[in-house]
Amino acid sequence: MCSFPSPRSTHLYLTAFALIVFGCIAAPPEQAAAQTPLPGSIQGYVAVVVPATEQFAAAAPTGHAAIAPGSPIYVPDIKVTARNVQTHADSAPVVTNAQGYFRTPPVPPGEYEICVSGAGFVAGCLDRVIQVFSPVVTLGQIVPIRPDGNAIVGTVTLSDHQTPCFFFRPSFSALALTAKASLLTTDNKLVAGPVKGNNSGQYVLPVRGGGADNTKLHVECDASVAETPVVPRMPFTAQNVTIGASLPRIIAFDFSKGGSGIRRADPGDTVTVSVLAEDPDGNPLHYSWVDDSGRELALPDAPTVQWPLVNANTLNTLHLYVSNTKGGVATFARALQGGPNENFFSGHVFNRQTRVAVSGATVKINGAEVTADATGNFRLAVPDAPQFVLNVTHPGFALASLVLRNRVVGIQVPLDPVQIATVNGGAGGTIDVPPGSAAADATASASAVAATKSASTSWWRFPKRASTSATPRTRLATAGGASRQEAAAASRSGSSPVRS
Repeated sequence: MCSFPSPRSTHLYLTAFALIVFGCIAAPPEQAAAQTPLPGSIQGYVAVVVPATEQFAAAAPTGHAAIAPGSPIYVPDIKVTARNVQTHADSAPVVTNAQGYFRTPPVPPGEYEICVSGAGFVAGCLDRVIQVFSPVVTLGQIVPIRPDGNAIVGTVTLSDHQTPCFFFRPSFSALALTAKASLLTTDNKLVAGPVKGNNSGQYVLPVRGGGADNTKLHVECDASVAETPVVPRMPFTAQNVTIGASLPRIIAFDFSKGGSGIRRADPGDTVTVSVLAEDPDGNPLHYSWVDDSGRELALPDAPTVQWPLVNANTLNTLHLYVSNTKGGVATFARALQGGPNENFFSGHVFNRQTRVAVSGATVKINGAEVTADATGNFRLAVPDAPQFVLNVTHPGFALASLVLRNRVVGIQVPLDPVQIATVNGGAGGTIDVPPGSAAADATASASAVAATKSASTSWWRFPKRASTSATPRTRLATAGGASRQEAAAASRSGSSPVRS
């Protein structure tokens, strides 16, 4: 049997798609029938489908958290078995997770039906025979289940009315943070529940016997509690719940050693990790830490911890979980390279005008030096530092300089050919600046500066440009006589020469 899974899960869809492509579509039906049947598991989703009636639509809350009439609510904690049609033997039961998803244990090849049951729900089997002949069979439809009597349904969200009461990260905890809903009398006697919400914060609370008139819906989200009066009606009562809590916010996450920020560390180092986080409601925050090494770190519940790195040349990644214990959770992760004190830089040097690679250029970063190869490419390793100054030189070209804060690969370094002209010290002169060069760009930005020389400061200034022709011409004022080298330097750097 080949069928598509519910679009509820993209990951599941991709898995099923691969099975279809490589298992079913690849072989014609007559070939598939001739293949040896294999034991397999059956996977799918269990859900309650709310009625698509005008009465429910009129009573249901609206907005982001609303449950649309006729839509499924995926239900956790439902027992699922695969029943052999011929022998009536049931497989070992499994329980749906927070997404309402199940996967049975492998069963022998044959014909099966999926049967579901749960507290407060009517037990039943899917009215469909499922043929098992491959390792995984994915149902192309929801397995429906219905409450035994009335039911209260709704969505539990935080104060933003969007974030569901749900969080699950197995690396931090094997237990999911979910909403829990119960129906109580006004004197706090249990009438129905509790039931868990799903990963969208939605819940289905079955109420047998219609319930009482003086009842309230009691909802817990972590340590938060919300209550609202509610009277169950046939068959569904819609009641959304808002928890008075917000999401914490992680503002900064830093690594340091010896009081200085770091981007790398030696293998086996112990690094100070500091986080700055805040809760919009002023609730105290709690911190959980775990890294990718699989070690039991036992780091304290604190915003600053000492993190021991793995004693190997490897990338260390630390994960942070911040909770206000009221349903609001924030997470962050950051990596730190452990290994030699090296930061790798690479790039390409080329002529800005012709776009041709410049071979043999000298590339220096913080004292480390390398020569660009025949294709203008370079690569070098530099010890860690607060900043990195890149200087590239080559005879016949102006210096190119760049300040970097982090290691960078693929740096594109354009070089400007040197432009030299002889000017008259008394009358002045011109230098042709090719369009698109650094000097031309600097000339354009300085075109409004007067062509005067201050006797007190001896600063030379660019005159106002007379036009924006294809070949800009920059006139240098020479009241005292600028040298040929100064004029050449002005053309290379895009700024006026300075006389002392």
